[in-house]
Amino acid sequence: MNESTVELLELLAEHEDALERMYHEYADKLPAWSDFWMHLAVEESRLAEMIRSLRCKVEDGSIRFNPNHFSGETLRTSLDYVRGEAARAREQPIELAHALATARDVEGSLIEHRFFEAFDDDSDEVVGTLRSLAAAAAEHRDRTEEAWSAQR
Repeated sequence: MNESTVELLELLAEHEDALERMYHEYADKLPAWSDFWMHLAVEESRLAEMIRSLRCKVEDGSIRFNPNHFSGETLRTSLDYVRGEAARAREQPIELAHALATARDVEGSLIEHRFFEAFDDDSDEVVGTLRSLAAAAAEHRDRTEEAWSAQR
């Protein structure tokens, strides 16, 4: 078992959990947009579960990690940023434009840094899960970009 791969997988799941919390905070602070944010939050929770479901595949060695895609430090930096934004939203008023831009940028960063491409596997289950994760991040980025553009 490759501990660093397991740790990285859990870090990715924690990132999704942090996004869920951030979106919950946005829903609380921006009630007119609550449905929008809650939808994203529910999806992030589902994505975190999907990531964690891959753990047994990592532990038995059937999923390989490709370290050339990104570093754990990049993911930790993003995780710290998302946690900070969630705390900020909890403690202070938040503008819709800021919330949308933050969500768009974080979701875009997941795609840009190819976090979901770092795990190699040929099984239909794992490939399907990883494709679903990447597609969800792209869809979240596009949805928040569209909403942000409409607010300008």
